[in-house]
Amino acid sequence: MKKQSRDERERVDKLNETFLYNMGYEHAQNTCDEVEALLGEYRDIEVPESLNEWFLEHQKQHNKKIKRAIIRKKAVQISKRVAMIILAICIVSAAVTMSVEAFRIRFFNMIIEINERFSTIQIEEKSTIGYIHELPQDWDEFYYPTILPRGYKLKKVFEANNTKYIIFINCQMDELYFVQGPINTDFQMDTENAKVIKVDINGMEGIIIEKEKSNIISWHDNNKSYYIQGNVEKTMLLRIAESLVKK
Repeated sequence: MKKQSRDERERVDKLNETFLYNMGYEHAQNTCDEVEALLGEYRDIEVPESLNEWFLEHQKQHNKKIKRAIIRKKAVQISKRVAMIILAICIVSAAVTMSVEAFRIRFFNMIIEINERFSTIQIEEKSTIGYIHELPQDWDEFYYPTILPRGYKLKKVFEANNTKYIIFINCQMDELYFVQGPINTDFQMDTENAKVIKVDINGMEGIIIEKEKSNIISWHDNNKSYYIQGNVEKTMLLRIAESLVKK
């Protein structure tokens, strides 16, 4: 077979390119004609209203799934952060409660108070109140009020970490707390949405915290810190504080 020259190879390549171009052009033209024919055939077809409603409902449900997925993802992220914050608060609270005496006293006092409230409910069902008539014989160097609101009687006393707790109660189950401890005792008092008033108590400066259902008076002298809380008027709290006598 005779070997083709360079010019002959170029001529054959150009013929092939022209042939392929013509084939592609004709195919594209035929495709366009078919599309135009189909458009003309289906242009006037009416879409059923039910199909339109189905599509809109399908799109609506799809959007709801996307929104729920986004909300679920955010909720998981927020819950993880909240769990970490709560865990941190619990750890810090436990550390502070066990290491700082004032916080520890307040913590145990809260537990005792909850227990006492539960006991009060049980007593109320029986229509009786458990009073006590004597203070502990082993208590020394403590103060006791000589003035109390009408109807209040001694209910319970106890001591924790050199801090003495004396609780009075009336027939309406209103409790009056009198706490006395060392001079460095730091009573935790809630002053949120409260009115704070400075008062003089036997020559010592104190404060009265007025709240909606419970008032507090707190002060200290050269030896002890004192705290009285109850659902009584501030004038009565001041009278109780000024009436303390040493036992």
